[in-house]
Amino acid sequence: KRGPNKLERAKLAEIERCRVEGIERIGTLSEREFLMAGLGLYAGDGAKAGRDVKFANSNPDLIRLFCCWLRAFFAPDESRLRSSVTGIPVGQFIRPYRAPADPTRRTAKHIYGCCHVTYSSAPPHRAIMGMLSALALVQYESDPG
Repeated sequence: KRGPNKLERAKLAEIERCRVEGIERIGTLSEREFLMAGLGLYAGDGAKAGRDVKFANSNPDLIRLFCCWLRAFFAPDESRLRSSVTGIPVGQFIRPYRAPADPTRRTAKHIYGCCHVTYSSAPPHRAIMGMLSALALVQYESDPG
């Protein structure tokens, strides 16, 4: 098996450089910035319908970040959480689901699979949806419209 070629090594070096620059640029988040970051995650990958807080993503780091956010702002009852990358006991997991193969859909695979975090509680879901609704109405300070 061959190692990465020159272009692949250059790409990997650029990805690492961008990661380091990102860490330096973002730095430490304030409470409000952390709240907004979690709302952004939920806006993209969270369940909007129903009454449960549900978040799905294939990146374990984003799953951890979401769980940290959920714990920071909603103090969930840990016995009602479901997730594999958070140290939650195996007995709290639901049976995994794998959709049947469909050749009409993309064939790329998530290297980690797709993790779903579910917190079965309506009040946090309503609070999150309320903040997302409010966020959609807020005008960005440099937006002329």
